[in-house]
Amino acid sequence: MRMLALSTLGLLACTSLAQDKVVIPKSGSKERKAILDALRPIFCKETGLKNIKFSIQRIAVQQGHAFINFMPLDVSGKPVDWSKATKEYADLRKQGILDDYSQALLEFKKGKWVKKDIVIGPTDLAWSEWPTKYKLPRSLFGMN
Repeated sequence: MRMLALSTLGLLACTSLAQDKVVIPKSGSKERKAILDALRPIFCKETGLKNIKFSIQRIAVQQGHAFINFMPLDVSGKPVDWSKATKEYADLRKQGILDDYSQALLEFKKGKWVKKDIVIGPTDLAWSEWPTKYKLPRSLFGMN
């Protein structure tokens, strides 16, 4: 029994969730799929958009958190039609103050990825304070 517990701890220490260094989940990996599957309903609920996929600029995992910098696409791979979003986001896009990329910070809690923070289409680095705000390493966000 003790050997099993030690083996389990050893395996956990090898996963990206337990590591102090940044891990970039590979395309097609279970971890990447789990993160994006958790992000999709969060993004859709916030924006009112449906049937979307993501073009990923950065996805990184460190200390039980995932940072995703992404562009939402429709199922055909084209940029989303923001006129189909909530009035708030449709109006922002119409005014030219909604960028193509969005950022999300997820946390792994009780066996699943949950929202910690998200910014939709910011025209500045709205997420740049997340390392300080959430006491996370700057390396997770690709900052030196």
